[in-house]
Amino acid sequence: MGYDEKFIEDMRKRQLGLDDIFQFSCLESCKGQCCKNNDTIILNPFDIFRIAKHFNQPISEVIKDNCEYYHGSDSRLPIMSIRRRTGDGSCRFLRMGKCTLHGTCKPISCRIYPLGRYHMPGSDEGYMYFLQQITCGGKETQTVRDWIDADTIGEIDRMSLAWGKAVLELSTYLRSINNPEHLKMAQRAVMIATYVSYDTDIDFVEQLEGNLDKLQLVLPGFKRGK
Repeated sequence: MGYDEKFIEDMRKRQLGLDDIFQFSCLESCKGQCCKNNDTIILNPFDIFRIAKHFNQPISEVIKDNCEYYHGSDSRLPIMSIRRRTGDGSCRFLRMGKCTLHGTCKPISCRIYPLGRYHMPGSDEGYMYFLQQITCGGKETQTVRDWIDADTIGEIDRMSLAWGKAVLELSTYLRSINNPEHLKMAQRAVMIATYVSYDTDIDFVEQLEGNLDKLQLVLPGFKRGK
């Protein structure tokens, strides 16, 4: 699953290097404004893994209580997001104007806001960052490197890049299925293997790789490109 040329061109124009500066700061007076009626907060499997570990809950319970999903129209993959509250549309992890997901369990898209990032599938380059439209906050100046805490985000990137490779392999496979019933069964198997079947006391990437290997045994025609 790749990006179209228009997207790539747009991102290249907006790209920021790690030592580029931008203006933004979180203000207590905003009371979590960026967490209300904002874009859908997409969660990758590692985000959910870390949330479950933080709250010491089974992953299946975290998903049941806090998430919703749909299948991507292009990728055909299950896409998980945080279920918002009815009424004000706020993130369900927002309490008294503050996020209850602290430190490394905060979803990566929230952790680096107002920056966004992308990675070209199949590329040896790491993540590339860009500045999103800012509708709140202050004007404090800092570098991208300082904002994302580059010294500690490396472990998250290791997980995210492993997931990005899996997305490419699984999407290619799912898009090759023509039978609707076969597709439905394959999508369910993929969701369980990639989002649910983890022990939070064991390394995420190790388990993801094992789950993908198991999918080769249950999904006819699915072969991994090691």
